[in-house]
Amino acid sequence: MGTDITGAIAHQLDFPPPASLLLEMASGIERVSPYIEAEWKWLPEYDNERDFRAINNSGGPTVWIGRRAALIVTGVGWDQAAEDSELREQITAAILAIARFFKSPCAVLLPDDIEPWCNIVDSIQHDGCTLDQFVASLAQIRAADTELISAMRGPPDNLVDGYVILDSR
Repeated sequence: MGTDITGAIAHQLDFPPPASLLLEMASGIERVSPYIEAEWKWLPEYDNERDFRAINNSGGPTVWIGRRAALIVTGVGWDQAAEDSELREQITAAILAIARFFKSPCAVLLPDDIEPWCNIVDSIQHDGCTLDQFVASLAQIRAADTELISAMRGPPDNLVDGYVILDSR
C-alpha cells in the first residue's frame, strides 16, 4: 500500500533547534521499542528555507521539526502494523516515547501520503501550525478513531482513511 504511519507532536523548542538536541535525544528518549536506538543524527540535506529540520534515528524514525510542531516518520506501513500486533505496539511505543521527550501532550497518528491527510501534514512542515491547530484541522475532516486498526478500511484495499490521537502523558 505504501502509506507509512506518521506521528504529529508538539514541541517547545526555539527554532532552529540547538546542536545539543541530539545529545539530549540520545539520553532522554526512553528506548521502549527496538525502533529507538541511542544514536540520533541531523540530516542536513533536508535543512532548507521551509523552516524544518530532519533528525534521524539509525534504523528507526525520522523526526521533522517544524517551527511549532514536529512529525515523526516511521517508515512502517499501516498495512504492516495492521497485520502484526507486536509491530503495532513497538511503533506506537516509539512514537509515544519521542512525544514524551518533547513534552507533547499527545501524538496524532495518521498516514503520510493520502489526501486530505498529506495536505494537513504540509501545514506543520511548511505553514508552521501548532499541534492544536493541526488537530482542529483534522477534526473538521472527521472525528478521530479510537485505535490504529480502526483508522483503516478493511480488505481488499486496506486504505487508511482516519487518524488516532494518543495521550502521551
